[in-house]
Amino acid sequence: MDPDELAVLRKESDAVYVALDRALRSRRGDGTWAPAQVYGHLARWLAVSAAKLTRHRQGLPESEEDEDEDALNDRWAAEDAALSPEEARARCDAARTALFTLLEVVPTGEWTETVDRIARDDTVDHPRAHLESITDGAGGAG
Repeated sequence: MDPDELAVLRKESDAVYVALDRALRSRRGDGTWAPAQVYGHLARWLAVSAAKLTRHRQGLPESEEDEDEDALNDRWAAEDAALSPEEARARCDAARTALFTLLEVVPTGEWTETVDRIARDDTVDHPRAHLESITDGAGGAG
């Protein structure tokens, strides 16, 4: 991916997060995930994506998680339960910035399908799934 394409992906990610912010602020006690839960969850997965990218660039296999995704999400939610919405959002922003920083240094010749998937998963697709579940009334997503 060339720098212009990465800039487009960054703008798309920014737009999804702005829309997610609006959707989370507009909800009122509807029994769905609280903003801190959503941002804490996304921050954790952004960090996983950064680790996957690093491993991939080092030629290492993807690490196998011992826990299934639901168990991992539940464990992380418990660990992050004390985060305020502001702390969770700051953690999410930092993790997203860190991932984009890693993506910026991937040479075009190393931009494989795996890198493309990592680039989109938690910067655009995953937060968009949460946004759609909120706007469709389903709640949190996964």
